[in-house]
Amino acid sequence: NGSFNNAKNTLQPEQNNKYFSHSTSAKLNLLTKKGWLFNTDLTNQLYSGLSDGYNQNYWLWNMAIAKKILKDQKGEIRLSVFDLLDQNQSITRNVTETYFEDVFTKVVEQYFMVTFTYNLKNFGKAPARPNFNQGGGDFFRRN
Repeated sequence: NGSFNNAKNTLQPEQNNKYFSHSTSAKLNLLTKKGWLFNTDLTNQLYSGLSDGYNQNYWLWNMAIAKKILKDQKGEIRLSVFDLLDQNQSITRNVTETYFEDVFTKVVEQYFMVTFTYNLKNFGKAPARPNFNQGGGDFFRRN
């Protein structure tokens, strides 16, 4: 994904407000027959044409490994790392009729997380419900 912006301001026509942002990403999810899972996603973020010090090119890499456990693989233990390369940033350009502003925002930094998940989705078969359209109930009975 990429975007080129050219914001024009009649109050300050001398200011150059042409800037470019680009994001490229790839994801990979693998699951083995023995219940091992591997997930990774890698994103490159590029900003150019912003104010001095705001032009950035960084990588955001998240990764996880997990193992399905318990009967019918209903449980899962997962180890995840977010921002593996410790480069995450947040840059925003605000454009108004009187000014342009580039802003860095504090973001969640690199962290590791262990999670346990138990899947409750299989409760067995639901009992059959009567079909009133088939004449088995009184709802649509014609006399």
